[in-house]
Amino acid sequence: MHSPLFSTVVAILVWLLTRAFAVLALAGSGGSIFVDMQLYEVWAGIASSGAAPEGDETWQYPPVMLLPVWLGQLLPWNYQPSFVFLALLADLLVLIFILAMRRSSNAAWLGVWVWATAGLWIGPLLLARLDVFTTLPAIASLALLSRPSLSGAFAAIGTLMKVWPGALLIALPRRQLPWGIAGFAASVVVLWAITAVVLDDAWSFLTNQQSRGLNGESLAATPFIVANYLGFDIQFEHRFGSNEVAMANADASAGVVAALGIGLIVLLVLLRLIGALERALPADVGLIAVLSLVLVSRVFSPQYLIWLGALAAVALLSRDTRMRVPATLIVISGLLTQPLYPWFPGAIYSGEPWAVLLHVLRMLLLLIALIYGFRVIVDWSAVKSFLRQPLAFRKKHRHDSQNRYARNHVDPTQAAVLGQPQSPQHPDRE
Repeated sequence: MHSPLFSTVVAILVWLLTRAFAVLALAGSGGSIFVDMQLYEVWAGIASSGAAPEGDETWQYPPVMLLPVWLGQLLPWNYQPSFVFLALLADLLVLIFILAMRRSSNAAWLGVWVWATAGLWIGPLLLARLDVFTTLPAIASLALLSRPSLSGAFAAIGTLMKVWPGALLIALPRRQLPWGIAGFAASVVVLWAITAVVLDDAWSFLTNQQSRGLNGESLAATPFIVANYLGFDIQFEHRFGSNEVAMANADASAGVVAALGIGLIVLLVLLRLIGALERALPADVGLIAVLSLVLVSRVFSPQYLIWLGALAAVALLSRDTRMRVPATLIVISGLLTQPLYPWFPGAIYSGEPWAVLLHVLRMLLLLIALIYGFRVIVDWSAVKSFLRQPLAFRKKHRHDSQNRYARNHVDPTQAAVLGQPQSPQHPDRE
């Protein structure tokens, strides 16, 4: 058995090798993957003038996301290598957080290997998109669950970069949830005030988010992808920085998906409040909460696997985790995603059989991961007990009423036997 120091050194070496692969793949993947980084450079210039990219329909992020975008132009290189360097730095900090969490709890190494190898199974998107920057405060939030106010504060930082880290509040045990919500709310207020002062139009992204349709990469759009492959005339249109289904019923589908997302989060909150998640590990709950948001999102970009991979890595740090099957399915889904993104992103829209098959398989795997995860994190006996409470209350209320009636209406024969005074039957005749 290897010493922790040896395993740590090996993990860092594996990280270096897989990130070297990701950098080389990024350099050789063609110009399409660099389009977003070119857009980030434009945003960085706007941010330097003290404004958010108001009026740019591709600006879809809360204002704190402008921080890593803006930092990219402060380094002494061209913007794209500077951005990749910052992404590598954030990626390394995630690994350091995971190593620190493993050391503090003397946990398993499996989670470390999941993230150390992420450059291989996620690929170049790991270093070419903003999502790794959001992952950093999210992992910090999980690392600080023992200090719920601070955990909530880091979840707030992540939420004001992308919305999904807010779901990690559900990972907090029920008794710690009020402190986590307080830390989250206070941090949101402070960050809102700061961004309102330093940025013009800081919250303009909300208009663009409301206008978005059904992204072709989402789970809900998969039937449209399959129908297009089968020969039906399905139209796709590039808008808001991605391909959306341009069909009359697509907007209705997007609305249904958004409602499902709200419903799933409400369900998870209720499960937490009634104690049905108290037996599950917090990191397990956090992974399933975020996976729920991803799969019911009307925008499921392939880089969302960065979030899922990091959360799966944290969950697998515990020997008691129930996330081994979902984590395995997430990794396989990442491997299936790479031929599509970044090399052949348009193949699913042109109806290439291999591309449609890969897309359907990766979505199916993630859906199975969600269903399995829900099944294993929920304490179904607690749910049944909660659902029986109203019936038990009615039975108890009826029983108490019968007892009160019996006490107030003593049978004369019983009273004589028990030696109790009898109530006068006809006091007006005395």
